[in-house]
Amino acid sequence: MNSIMGEYFFLGGAFLLLSTLVLVGTQARWWGTIAGWLTQQTAATLGVWLMPLAASFALASYALLRKATV
Repeated sequence: MNSIMGEYFFLGGAFLLLSTLVLVGTQARWWGTIAGWLTQQTAATLGVWLMPLAASFALASYALLRKATV
């Protein structure tokens, strides 16, 4: 499998996962709770919460692009 197919599968999976989370959040009416939690956070704490997400994106990018030609 070439790297472009891996990117398609990764993006397709990410789209399905995020769509499912949005659907569940809407059905359970969590958006008010999520917005309330976000407004109570400072910029520093949001940055700390985003570090693992950024690291996982960096690792996924490395894994998907390591075989790509320049």
